[in-house]
Amino acid sequence: MIHGIAGLIFTIIALIYIILTFKSDRNMLLIDTKRDIPSFFNSVFYMLLISRRKETGDNRRFRGSQKVLFLLYIFCIGLMILSGLVLIMYSQANPDTDYGTISGAIFILHIFSIIMFILLGLYQIGMILRNLDMIAIRSILYNGKIPMWYVKKNNRQWYNEITGME
Repeated sequence: MIHGIAGLIFTIIALIYIILTFKSDRNMLLIDTKRDIPSFFNSVFYMLLISRRKETGDNRRFRGSQKVLFLLYIFCIGLMILSGLVLIMYSQANPDTDYGTISGAIFILHIFSIIMFILLGLYQIGMILRNLDMIAIRSILYNGKIPMWYVKKNNRQWYNEITGME
């Protein structure tokens, strides 16, 4: 019972997330395969400290790894919802029978989609931790200010606004 209610809440939240993201940028689903998929794998290697090359954004609103991640989330959510619905229908149609081979395979798909969803979330947490800028964080925590040399080095436009230089 709790699993079903949690699944329904998850489905509603997931659909709202997909609709809002798709509404903000309709090109989110258009993937340049030659550029975006290698970009995603490079970001995974960067997060795991295998690669030092950080993904630099281009002029598009979303980086390639973000687009691939979004599509993987849609895939996992869709697989989770469909397999959950099939399992619910099967268990209500056959309440006394044990899970057979077909329902067992669907159950494995359901578990696989949940594991993939958790791994994608761990990937996002890993990227956040990997991209933490300790100089800025330490400066903000100790004295509430970011050093000017740091602003000049990392955000030239902001530095020009602060100093009045254009």
